[in-house]
Amino acid sequence: MTESKPDTARALVLEEFNKPFVLREFPLPEPRDGEVLARVVAAGICGSDLHMQRGHDPRTPLPIIPGHEGVGEIVAIDDGATLHDGSPLEVGMPVVWERSLTCGKCYFCLRNERYLCVERKIYGINMSSADPPHLFGNYATHILLNKGTSIYKRDTSIDPAILVSATCSGTTAVHAHEYAEIKGGETVLVYGSGPVAAFQIALALDSGAKWVVVITRAPGRKADIALEFGADEVIFKSDMDSCKLMNYILYQTDKIGVDVVIDTTPDPNIFNEAVQVLRRGGTYVNPGLAVPADPIPVELYSAVVNKDLTIRGVWAGDASHLGKSIELVQSGNYPFDKLVTHRFKLEEHEEAWRVLTSKEGVKLVFEP
Repeated sequence: MTESKPDTARALVLEEFNKPFVLREFPLPEPRDGEVLARVVAAGICGSDLHMQRGHDPRTPLPIIPGHEGVGEIVAIDDGATLHDGSPLEVGMPVVWERSLTCGKCYFCLRNERYLCVERKIYGINMSSADPPHLFGNYATHILLNKGTSIYKRDTSIDPAILVSATCSGTTAVHAHEYAEIKGGETVLVYGSGPVAAFQIALALDSGAKWVVVITRAPGRKADIALEFGADEVIFKSDMDSCKLMNYILYQTDKIGVDVVIDTTPDPNIFNEAVQVLRRGGTYVNPGLAVPADPIPVELYSAVVNKDLTIRGVWAGDASHLGKSIELVQSGNYPFDKLVTHRFKLEEHEEAWRVLTSKEGVKLVFEP
């Protein structure tokens, strides 16, 4: 333990759905059984956290310390705790940690599909703060990382607030990118213009996509950032209905349609439009839906079967996806700093939630 380690941690706790968080103090635990105690220096505020706060995520227990995107530094370690590659951890080391913990022995873990683990625990999403040691979410000054959590050393030249997107948006985007199978020369259509979309643009361009187009609601900061990331064009839904959009895409692709659609939005109604603009044999990938949504009618034969489409849902990601996401952000090849538009202290959580619900920002970050 370090001499400067305080006795308590402060954390935001969701005690009732649709109510503001409550700032609480908890005793700072001693790590044991391979655990790691980390100080949180930046915690991302994710759009899915809003669904949790409203009680829309069936996984959420109460009370809970939210926040599944964390960046920080090591405060204390127990014997046996290491970095993801087995190298030693040190007190004071700057790190990034995976948002989830898997059992390693279920059917899915043994198939290297850990994101589907039946026992998957996610910091800040399904780990309650009711019982000691309490600190299992990133909306806090400290977090206790269980044995087996994948931990990566981070580059201190990168602002920690910039790296938080790598832990969720970037990890999910890397997983989606694997399914998109962009190998060079493809036309790619990205629905949405938030952090996941920014990662998809970067990943597609790095893989040699020849035309990357973003569809978003209206002009604004997110659309500008998409262009700065290298999107060839941004199309606004406010300017085109589905019919005009399809005609435009077909015109731009010699009446063939795009090779890949990546839907980063939470709107299931996008699906029927998206499959219309796909070419025969194209691929639709959805990393956008994070909570249950209303069902939609689909004419399966003409929309999917007759076009021989590949349809892939994307559920979270694992440590391998996180590692690639961190590398992409730390490469400096794309302006990930532009994503961070607002920074808040824990005490400013009500203002942070106002900005989140009003969609005034892109990436919001707590700096505890």
